[in-house]
Amino acid sequence: MKIIVVSAAALALTAAAASAQPPQPPPRDYHVLGVGTISCADWTKEARQALAKSQNQAWLLGYLTAFNRFGTDVTGDVMGKTSNKEALEWFDNYCVEHATDSVNRAAGALILELERRDAADRPPPPPPEPPKPPEPPMFVPTPPAAETPAPAPKPPVKRPAPKKK
Repeated sequence: MKIIVVSAAALALTAAAASAQPPQPPPRDYHVLGVGTISCADWTKEARQALAKSQNQAWLLGYLTAFNRFGTDVTGDVMGKTSNKEALEWFDNYCVEHATDSVNRAAGALILELERRDAADRPPPPPPEPPKPPEPPMFVPTPPAAETPAPAPKPPVKRPAPKKK
């Protein structure tokens, strides 16, 4: 009995700790390219140069577009009601506060923030379609016809005998 109570308490504590954590995307190895490889500190420094800032922002918006296409968001629009300007400002603030993070990690944090922020504003996903009834087979064999008895032979027709001359 003690084992069950202790196990139940441990399970409850584990569930409470897990629910306090923000949702994380499933771990998966992937190759990071371009601006995603620099640190948030470099992002913040480069924000002072107009060309670098524009290129970095274009990379981030492309990252979000790729997430819309290939990510887990069922609406295909992770931004929801958030404007580009608002998302970029949030990202800049994140990088200031997390200077050692990579831009790629910060982009993942932005996606989690956008999903959290706009979850209440999004319509629920459509319900799954009901299963379709099975289609009839293309060829339906016809059952063999029941054998009918052969008709009774007809009695021979009597013809008058030819007349003799």
